[in-house]
Order: sequence, then C-alpha cells, then structure tokens
Amino acid sequence: MSEYHVRISKYAPDQFPHANWTPLLVIKTGVMLLSICLNVGVGFYHLTSPSQVTPFSVYLVGLFIMNVIYCSMCTPLEIASELYGDWWMGHWACNFYNYFEFVISLGPVMLHALIAVSRIWAVAYPVSYREKHTYKIAILLSALGFGYAHIVDVPGYVIDMLYYHLPEKEYGCRLHTAVMREWSRAESVMCRLSPLLLIMLAYVYVTAAIWRRKRRRTAATYARNYELNTLPVNSTETAVVQEAQSVTTVCKHPVKEVKASLILTLTAISVMICWLPADAMFVAYLFFGIPFSTTTFTVVMLLYSIQGVFDPLMLLFSLRRIAD
Repeated sequence: MSEYHVRISKYAPDQFPHANWTPLLVIKTGVMLLSICLNVGVGFYHLTSPSQVTPFSVYLVGLFIMNVIYCSMCTPLEIASELYGDWWMGHWACNFYNYFEFVISLGPVMLHALIAVSRIWAVAYPVSYREKHTYKIAILLSALGFGYAHIVDVPGYVIDMLYYHLPEKEYGCRLHTAVMREWSRAESVMCRLSPLLLIMLAYVYVTAAIWRRKRRRTAATYARNYELNTLPVNSTETAVVQEAQSVTTVCKHPVKEVKASLILTLTAISVMICWLPADAMFVAYLFFGIPFSTTTFTVVMLLYSIQGVFDPLMLLFSLRRIAD
C-alpha cells in the first residue's frame, strides 16, 4: 500500500514550508495516540487478570503488540511527511517506513485470521481444541502467520530497494509496485484479500453452527419435557433427577459458543468497516486500473488505521466472555 504515499517535493531547502495541520491529519494523530493508549492499557489489564489469560490470549496480546509497534514506528513518519507535503527524512528512514508500512502492517491481519481459525476449531471440535490448543501451539501458529507475511512480502520490498526505488525528493517515499504489477496482485490476494475472506467465512460458519445446535437443543428440551410430563406419578423423584441432568447437559456448551460468536461478530464488523474499503480500492486499481483521488486514499487509509482502536475495544467489550 505504500506505493500511494506519493508526496512530490516542490520546495528547495531554503523554501521548506510550514507544517500544515489539516483536519484529517489532526484526526489521524488522535487515532494514533488513542490506539497506542488503548492497546497498552487493555493489554496490560488483560494480562493482569489471571482468569482471562488462556492460550487464546497469545493472539490478543500479539495483536496489541503489533498495533503499538505499527502506530509508534510507522504512523509518526507518515504524519511528519504529510505535514510538509513531501518526504524530507532521507533514504534510510524511507526504507524503514516502507518495511513497517508494507510488511509489519500485515501482522494484525494475520492475527485476525488466526483468531478466526481458532474460533472455527473451538466450535467444530471443542474437545480437540481444549486438549490441543496450548500456549505452544498458539505461539507456533502466530510465528507461522508472521513468517508467511514475510515470505510473501519481503521479496518485493527487497527487489524494490535494490532495483526499482525512486528518489524520494522527486517521487516521495513509496514502493514502486507499478513495475511489479503481477507480484502486487498476487500479494494483494494472498496477504490481504484471503485473510479478510477467511474472517467472513469463519463468521458465517460459526454463526450457522451455533444456530443449528441451538435448534437441536431446543428440540431436545421439548422432547425431555414431554417425557417428564408423561411419567407415572410414582416416578416423580426420577423425573426431578432427569430434569436436572438435562438442564446441565443443555447448558454446558452455549456459553462457550456465545464467546466464539461474539468475538467473531465484533471482528467481522470491524474489518468490514475498516479494512474492506481499502482492500476494495486497491483491488480496483491493481486489477481493473480504476484510479482514486488523494482525498479518497486519505479517508480510506484513516479507516484502515482505526482498526487499531477497535481491537482493544473489542476485547474490552467481551472481556468476560472470550476466555476459554
């Protein structure tokens, strides 16, 4: 996505302009600060609540850490560039920025995809999830997701840095993906559209599975009530015992399923609001050549960054329900 951070230099060193705090830039700065504070605060609160810390917490804590790293390392450079209308911080700062903007930014995407996979696992195979989803497995899956993002994205980043990188003063700080269009399309599908599609499919699957189980439990409850009402009078004590057992059986799993449904519902809503517009815009450009304005890009990328605020709020809202 860094290709579109184009700020053409119009000023000589002795004509360096004053900072231009536009409303969108002020909002972007506020979102950055709010994201850092929320991710640090909610992450610390979650880790200091022993009853809430589970193997699933590995994905949440990783998500908070990646949000803080991105907001504290990449966003300030982006704001500094937009303040003056061009890239004035030098070549190595540009390489640093491109790495975080193009590669590290995929960390939250991969962790959201892993959250979706873990929810499918928890609902489809609850016994297996309980027994096999350990801290080691969660850490290993997180490392694999992060490694996958590097395997796909780092080659393009390195090739651009070695062969295609353009002077920042004339063309701004960006990856020159126009000469690597086929690779850019593949990267967009593999690292941006596929995780988003996985989250949507996971939401549909988990919601449908919970709905089917709820219908089966309701039917089973009616059947048990009918049997209890037709028992002979001298079987009252037996009926009470059977009713207690049936209530225990029926209520055993819904709480866990509500946890899975809640976390996926919040995730699906947030990514639809924050990530889908940006992904749709870049797909339209890369695959169909549909251009977009600078204002559209700024607004869409502001929405993209707001996901870093939604992530801790999502946990805060469902803190009492997601520990499994």
